[in-house]
Amino acid sequence: MACTSQDPTINHNDQKKPLLICEWCDCTYTVKEDKSSFLRHVYQHIEDLVEISNGHFNENPREFQCLWRDCTLDVFMNGRELAKHVMFHAYHAYLKALGAAMRSTKQLPPCTLSDESRNLIDADEELVCCWEDCRMQFHSPDQFYRHMDAHGDNDSADGDSFACRWLGCSAKFKSRYRIKEHCRVHTGQKVIACNTCGGLFASNTKFIDHLNRQSEDANLRCLCCNKQFATKRLLRNHERGHVNNSKCTMCDMTFPSPSGLKRHILYRHTEQRPYQCALCHLKFKSEHDLNRHIKIHDDQVLLCPKEGCDYTSKFLQSIKAHYAKEHEAEMASARYACHICGCRYTRGYSLTSHLKKKHHFEWPGSLSRLIYSQCDDGMYRLQTVRYESVELQVDQNKENHQSVIKNLP
Repeated sequence: MACTSQDPTINHNDQKKPLLICEWCDCTYTVKEDKSSFLRHVYQHIEDLVEISNGHFNENPREFQCLWRDCTLDVFMNGRELAKHVMFHAYHAYLKALGAAMRSTKQLPPCTLSDESRNLIDADEELVCCWEDCRMQFHSPDQFYRHMDAHGDNDSADGDSFACRWLGCSAKFKSRYRIKEHCRVHTGQKVIACNTCGGLFASNTKFIDHLNRQSEDANLRCLCCNKQFATKRLLRNHERGHVNNSKCTMCDMTFPSPSGLKRHILYRHTEQRPYQCALCHLKFKSEHDLNRHIKIHDDQVLLCPKEGCDYTSKFLQSIKAHYAKEHEAEMASARYACHICGCRYTRGYSLTSHLKKKHHFEWPGSLSRLIYSQCDDGMYRLQTVRYESVELQVDQNKENHQSVIKNLP
């Protein structure tokens, strides 16, 4: 069912306060600011379809369909899964209302992306609290996140710091606020969303960056790759990614951040796979990889939101990548060019394949992929230079010098 994107803000005496809009089928319910009333209203739609007694769902197998506007997820095999999915729609609607209100208040530029995928959500992961021995399960993300906040509020300090007690995590922080903020990494909680494209963000700053990146006033240019930005902060953050400050001790690869180095070591230099699928024999290196794999065992599929397109996938990112490649006009032009022979391609991986087969390119060191930078003519070509900080170069020169001394007869 198609619908036009509504702007959930009040424009009169209560200007710029979020207006929550129910998008269940042809429902016209709206409420100003009151999240609790809004979530209770949406839950009533679930109760109209699913048999619920004292908070417990009837477990008899039965097919259910999500009636949220522009949601393409086809069928649910039980009421509990439908409830979790629809309540995530409701929470998503609340975050979109916050985003629209912030954009109006701060007079931020509009999002120029398509609104056809604004209600495509990825709500497959179980909402289970892994704080110490808690293990409570939820079907409402709002209840889950408030439950986690309660853990953070009630937990006592461990000496002069607060320790994360999530299963397998040993992080510590100086303040209660920081530990609660950190817990969002485990729960996947987002705090704001774009009302146009539906994008979810972990902070208001990232949402503002999302809008500024699309601004036509992007006149600040990166000297390394010619990419343009609307604010100095965006440019500065981008430029940091060009300078590698962290070096792998097991190979010659360098990275702009410790997190990049940590991921490199995990996937290139370790064989440990501590996360095992409960439904098959496969094991994985990270919880993210395991959660992505589990969807293979799920019968639910997403449909491309483009009318007339029959593309399906179990993964939201695959749907979005397909939509960008096949249905957005700006993606149709061939923007990736070979710096040797001039051949052009629409996708980076196609150019990579060309460079390997035609020009016999190989990945340097332990690099997992080739990197392309935008040139003055708007085309993306192979980045042939790697920037490293002066401090890192000095450290490497010392290592090389010591190695030469050791090898002298």
